[in-house]
Amino acid sequence: MRRTNPVQTLFVKHVQKEIARVRSLLRCLAAPGPNELVATFRREFVFPPGKFKDLATIMALKGMRKQDQQLATELFQKLTADLEGPNMSTALS
Repeated sequence: MRRTNPVQTLFVKHVQKEIARVRSLLRCLAAPGPNELVATFRREFVFPPGKFKDLATIMALKGMRKQDQQLATELFQKLTADLEGPNMSTALS
């Protein structure tokens, strides 16, 4: 029976994790419109939660029109605010 090397096991886990991240990015890039992009982004980047900076980078990679970027930004901010709750920003101040 062949024993696996701990370094080899860690390397395989690391590669699998990075491949999963690339797949998530590709799914976002393949989203056809702003609504689908935000939905895919939120689904793919759940933990850790996706940040607006990451969404902006994906929109830039897609070459989205400014109008579509604004729509996606507004939708993302609305969904983020809905999840945080109405008093979350005042609780953090």
